[in-house]
Amino acid sequence: TSRSVQVPTDTNVTNPEPAPVQLNESRFTGDKRGFSIFVHVLFKCIGKHRNQQRLLKQARNIIREFTSRHRAGIDLGMPLIDAIEKRLRGLHGIEVHWRYALGYMARYNEKKRIEALKPVVHLL
Repeated sequence: TSRSVQVPTDTNVTNPEPAPVQLNESRFTGDKRGFSIFVHVLFKCIGKHRNQQRLLKQARNIIREFTSRHRAGIDLGMPLIDAIEKRLRGLHGIEVHWRYALGYMARYNEKKRIEALKPVVHLL
């Protein structure tokens, strides 16, 4: 069974600021849902560029490969999310897309946080 993931979209801003990130920094360790959403956003960022279809295919193959290894019980030497992230970030040309996807995720999380703070109005 597959679940649909909503990708944050904002028509007012075409290019969010790339989020600063260090190469060895992992923001997703232990956050399966957050990483899943991030990968979906990352694929959307890469998919916008027709000349990046090879990179998109390589990234999808990495996800597929590591997921099947993990399900087969093969030890990856680190948590699945960390292993996937390390391999993805090793792809030539992905870093710029990675930073933009992190920027989208930061805005998405901020919007969720603001929505959670809004009072709930009950209509009687």
